[in-house]
Amino acid sequence: MKISELKAGLKTNIIAKKIIYFNEVTSTNDIAFAIANNGAVDGTLVIANSQTMGKGRLGRKWFSPKGKSILASLILRPQIPLSHSGNINLITTISIVDAIRHLTNLNAMIKWPNDIVINYKKVSGVLVESKIEGNCADFFVVGFGVNVNILKEDFPEEIFDIATSLSVELGYEVSTTQLLQNILYQIELRYTRMTKDLADFYLEWKNLSITIGQRVRIEKSDNVFFAKALDIDKNGALIIQLDSGEIQSIMNDDLVKVRNI
Repeated sequence: MKISELKAGLKTNIIAKKIIYFNEVTSTNDIAFAIANNGAVDGTLVIANSQTMGKGRLGRKWFSPKGKSILASLILRPQIPLSHSGNINLITTISIVDAIRHLTNLNAMIKWPNDIVINYKKVSGVLVESKIEGNCADFFVVGFGVNVNILKEDFPEEIFDIATSLSVELGYEVSTTQLLQNILYQIELRYTRMTKDLADFYLEWKNLSITIGQRVRIEKSDNVFFAKALDIDKNGALIIQLDSGEIQSIMNDDLVKVRNI
């Protein structure tokens, strides 16, 4: 990806007005967090050609062969209460789905809380980290990866049956530059409206969800139970109904695994 080409096609005023590029990093989130601690401005984008220690939810490693994926982290400084921090993940996942659909016509969907899937196989993921000061977040680091032109045979055996890429689904390569430009544009559209249009974003997310309305298996603190996924709340928590009829909320944290059954 050529940064000059990326900048030339951007249609944003806040997001990615400053871009920091690396050929290889341990993790774009780690780099972005350090840069944010040193005062990086709202909307700063960190991107890399490859990662050696890319990370996903639940401490998983993000597979990213060199030059075949989008590997990016955004530094965001929204003026929102800490209780609304889940909306950062919400608008990012919607934006990635929207961008993929717009560019490829593939039926990308969202699996709670932050996976983007095509034909029930993961093509993208989001990882949001933050620095908290008092009752507010000083900043958020929004990491996202998209499997763009990874070949089917490139995937490791342990994820061969559960991961995919845009090129695998389409049968031809996709422009990583064009897709990233579209993702960043979609994020800015929602980021600048985040304090006004939350109800619309919730509806948008739910319409793209493969989790809502489905029966799910939940692993939490070494316990396994089953429920029906009903909705998400304003914090991004998954609202479920247990077989007993009891209604509960499941937060997006590193202690919970949810999958459709």
